[in-house]
Amino acid sequence: MKLLDPSHLMLMAEIRDIYKALPDSEEFGLIWTDNMLIESLKSQEVFGLFDEEGLLKSFLIVKKISPDIHEIHMMMTHPEIVRRGFMAQLFQAWLQTCARPWEIWLEVHERNLAAIRFYEKQGFLLDSHRANYYPDGGAALLYSLKCN
Repeated sequence: MKLLDPSHLMLMAEIRDIYKALPDSEEFGLIWTDNMLIESLKSQEVFGLFDEEGLLKSFLIVKKISPDIHEIHMMMTHPEIVRRGFMAQLFQAWLQTCARPWEIWLEVHERNLAAIRFYEKQGFLLDSHRANYYPDGGAALLYSLKCN
């Protein structure tokens, strides 16, 4: 796991853009522009997992709300290597850096079933939803994970 900075923008944007070309890309949070990614790299914690050749496999954008509350803004794995455990590896490595107790919040499009399965497998619990949250009218599901 490596802390990313603005020099990693193009690697992150490349992964985002592959997903953006897919139908229903709103489900993956792909309204993020390059400027939004740059701002995240400057003001939030952004972590990446790289392969041996230095290619970005997965990245995680986290906003620290308070010392013990974090909000996940984006988690993404290169589409050619999904379902191989890289995001779980990155997520678990990041969790090890969090001081206890902690709480993590996130939202996900109701039709992003792969992400929902991942979050639930990591122990996240559904707290609530926001109806008609996304541009396509889809609801945002609100999840949290707590550790004491």
